Amino acid sequence: MRLPISCIALIIALLACNRQKENASNESVPESSNGWEYADSVRNEIQSAKIPTDTLRLIDFGSEDDSQRIQKAIDHVYELGGGTILIPSGIYYTGPIVLKSKINLYLEEGAELKFIAKPEIYPLAYNWFNGIPCMNYSSMIYAKDASDIQISGKGIIDGQGNDPVWKSMKFHERKDWELLKELENTNVKPINRKFGNGHSIRPDLITFLECSRINISGVSIKNAPFWVIHPILCKHVTIKNCLISSHGYDQIGIGLESSENILVDSTKFQFVDDGVKILSGRVKIPNNRASKNIVIQNSIFENVLYSAVIISSQTQAGANHIFLSDLKIDTSETALRIFANAGLKGKLHEIFLKNIQANHITGSFLLSNINNSSNLSNSSPLLYNIHLDKINAENCGRAFLLNGHSKNLIYNVNVRDSKFSTFKGSFVKNLQNMSFSNVRENEKNYSGTNTVGNIQIPKIHLEHNEDDILNSNNIKFNDLPKSVKNTLAANYPQIPVNNIDQMITQSNIIYNINLKLESSKELKLLVLADGKIMRSKSDITFDELPKAVISALQSYLKITPAPLMINEIKKIAFQDFAYFEIKGEYNRKLFAVGINNNGDIIEEKQKIITTYFSPNQIK
Repeated sequence: MRLPISCIALIIALLACNRQKENASNESVPESSNGWEYADSVRNEIQSAKIPTDTLRLIDFGSEDDSQRIQKAIDHVYELGGGTILIPSGIYYTGPIVLKSKINLYLEEGAELKFIAKPEIYPLAYNWFNGIPCMNYSSMIYAKDASDIQISGKGIIDGQGNDPVWKSMKFHERKDWELLKELENTNVKPINRKFGNGHSIRPDLITFLECSRINISGVSIKNAPFWVIHPILCKHVTIKNCLISSHGYDQIGIGLESSENILVDSTKFQFVDDGVKILSGRVKIPNNRASKNIVIQNSIFENVLYSAVIISSQTQAGANHIFLSDLKIDTSETALRIFANAGLKGKLHEIFLKNIQANHITGSFLLSNINNSSNLSNSSPLLYNIHLDKINAENCGRAFLLNGHSKNLIYNVNVRDSKFSTFKGSFVKNLQNMSFSNVRENEKNYSGTNTVGNIQIPKIHLEHNEDDILNSNNIKFNDLPKSVKNTLAANYPQIPVNNIDQMITQSNIIYNINLKLESSKELKLLVLADGKIMRSKSDITFDELPKAVISALQSYLKITPAPLMINEIKKIAFQDFAYFEIKGEYNRKLFAVGINNNGDIIEEKQKIITTYFSPNQIK
């Protein structure tokens, strides 16, 4: 007998109330402020850059090397008290640019700054890498201890991060990352943590360090070697009407680190790993502070690999009062990802979402986690007061995946007037006080309050019931929608269909289609009812790998005469991205590595083994 949803929720609540929370935090959780009124006050308090009205054209500074005359123009205008430097239409190949106070770098339509891919021309500069201060290659556009800076116009800023010089650094970056952590752990001063030439920590495209009143508007910014825009310890930053598009590794559109009073408005993000990343230092840093008072509104996130917005685990000083409104998210793993790190103890709270339209979320709309549980000696609440209002999520894996810890719960998640169209049920563990008002999931209504507490509930009331989701095997080809048939005909003509499975909710259909290739191989597709291919996966042989992939694998494994054993190779393709997943054994280690067509490592994992297995040996 299947109980009604309301009965299930009541049973869960009673179980949770009776459960002893011996290990959970006893410290009270502050009540939420009136969020959206507070957001209005943040918008009103953000200060704009104040730039003198004088304007000079770049052509007034000679015809020498572009790098020299751009920097010469900045220095000259700065000495005059500030103003606008107008860069006319044309392509300018430049090295590092140091911006100064009261400068507006204005790019006319057709103007393009291309940053030269020669690491040796970027001098050492103080920066933060993954939340740790160090001396590294200067960012391509860099400002420190400055105020009233503007980058504006209709031009393009291209970091040329896809150049092999920058991309190859990814292969060796882990070694320098471990060295940087060791230098920090042994209390070496940041000024003596020197990287740059001879090392492989990639620079950001644009960095503002301890600056205030920063405006970026109208420009297109693309192809960063590492992060695209990185304000650190900044106040009063406005990024508006921009296009941020960046392919590559570890691409963060905007990384807000220990910064406050931030407005991101009417900006489009494409092809980045994360659209906006909010963090506040990985280690204890003098003058560090929480990232707070952040408004992200009227913006679009397309083809984002991981998260439209992420509040990172690198939050030593915490993050609070974060407002996301009127956003469109199309194709991402999650809409909002929140990681609280018990080892850093930074508190994450007062997080508000409103008027979010999301589609093709492959994971969970909201994913929250408290990690580093071995450091949970502090019982103070870390993650609390999350509010969602007017969310419409379609073609979504899950609505929620909320994973607290028995020693530190997630507190107070409130959802109102929202609709989720999902393929899987939500997962909630170690959360106290989750309330719903007029929430619909796959045409089911839910309203009420559920105290989850310290018990694991893999299927709470948002899980599908048996009659909500129909898994059907061996669907006939003729039963497929015309849009799906057209996709198969256009992309895989005359390839026989081996098997079709489907998952159906009341508002979504997804097809798992296996195509029979030559030599008993299969091509597996995930196709939505509208014909969009979410993912393809096919088995291939070692000999079918591109030469660049084989070369990258050899470099990654540091090939010696030791036997290389390949267990499995799959080609995995998404709409705008493809890579090869290779699993095997080499030199007594299991490895799993993802490599794209260009030979770039995109994911890696190694594990020492003590037993031997016998897959196919590749000579």
